[in-house]
Amino acid sequence: MTRVVFVFGDPLADSYDLSTAAKVLRQAAPEVQTELISAVVQPDSARIRDRARMVEVFSLFDRNDEIKEPALEILRDYKTDQRSFRVALESLISACGNSVTNQLVEALDDSRIPASFRFNAADELASIGALSSAVELWAKLLTVPMPSPMDCFIALNRLINTGHRERAIDALKDLLTGGLCGNHREAALARGFLAWAMLSDPASTFCICGRRNAERCNDCFLGQ
Repeated sequence: MTRVVFVFGDPLADSYDLSTAAKVLRQAAPEVQTELISAVVQPDSARIRDRARMVEVFSLFDRNDEIKEPALEILRDYKTDQRSFRVALESLISACGNSVTNQLVEALDDSRIPASFRFNAADELASIGALSSAVELWAKLLTVPMPSPMDCFIALNRLINTGHRERAIDALKDLLTGGLCGNHREAALARGFLAWAMLSDPASTFCICGRRNAERCNDCFLGQ
């Protein structure tokens, strides 16, 4: 059992190592399991990786009631590293499912959290059927401060491909009309994506500003 405790406490141990150690520990009596788990979890640690390891250990032993709050705390911390974010996200969704989707979206409503992390969260939500929550995250990735052009393009595609073209268009219009673009480059990028979102719709017969079949229009976003 000493080796099991060492694996759980080893910061270099990966998911396979932890899963193997957990299989060994499950053979022990419940009180022994509790004692050993208590020896490796560090709920008061200031280190994000220590708290992520705690969440991962809880998940391995189906201690779902103890996962929610520390996992959300890790996810809302914009300094969280990629592995800790993934561990917290997967453990949270596995433990709580759809019941935690609104809180997850709120936790990630911070532009300082890397766009790639929020994409991962949105895709995880979509995979469990929480599409409305995934749409919220994808739409927010279109707003200021704007992500990279590729991130913006991916978010836009996610929205269009899931039947939420109008939500994407509204988000981009709000970005432009609200003066939320940080500079001319961001404004040009937003106008380009808005034009593509509207004019790539095969069912549309309208100009980008809403006028039917208008050849030129000084009121549309492309002319601003």
